Amino acid sequence: TPTYQNGQFSVTLVTTVNWVYYLQYKLTLADPTWVTVTNVLGNGQLQLLTDPNAVNPGRFYRVAAFPLPEVNTLPATAITDVTAVLNGSVDPLGIQSAAYFEFGETTNYAFATTAINVEYDHGLTLVSNLIAGLVPQSFYNYRLVAYNPFGTNRTSNQTFATSGPEVYPVSFEDGIFSVSISTLTNRIYHLEYKTNLIQSDWIHVSTGPGNGGPLSLVDSSAGDPQRFYRVRIELP
Repeated sequence: TPTYQNGQFSVTLVTTVNWVYYLQYKLTLADPTWVTVTNVLGNGQLQLLTDPNAVNPGRFYRVAAFPLPEVNTLPATAITDVTAVLNGSVDPLGIQSAAYFEFGETTNYAFATTAINVEYDHGLTLVSNLIAGLVPQSFYNYRLVAYNPFGTNRTSNQTFATSGPEVYPVSFEDGIFSVSISTLTNRIYHLEYKTNLIQSDWIHVSTGPGNGGPLSLVDSSAGDPQRFYRVRIELP
């Protein structure tokens, strides 16, 4: 419902979620372009658009509406100890768009992938990005972000967990500690320990290259005092 009072023009309209509504005007219908006064992102409820400077000469108004891309996050795939493939879908709704993933160990999303173009006439489009350099045996948050000239749309947060080596039973005998783990090629595995968990640095004991099969790491001097062990995985 449009209203005009004391030099102010307003219009109230029912909005749709993730559509952007622009209040625009021309001084004459012959003008080639519309001047934007304000805009609002639709929320599915009644919203108000106002021109506080609707003075003479008279103005011809319109409300123009444009959709944001529709986005959906799909489960991550091909998850290893340090890599994963993030997946999602984007519908550009007839407007040239682009999309990328945000990810990180918290919902602050410390990292982002390179944007992928989503052509305006392609309809629902699947998008994927390989990410690397992850921390083994860690939880990650991610979401899909898509944008067009009228704004940005984001999915809700999703999670996945990186894998780690399969650990077989450890052994300790005659002051010798050993652990066997499954390995991947192109990884280097380090056996490290602390004498207490408050200690800041881990002490290196032994190293072995991954070969796709089991690997045994040994500490031949595992006497007193007690030791807390870990296996650290390194990319070459």
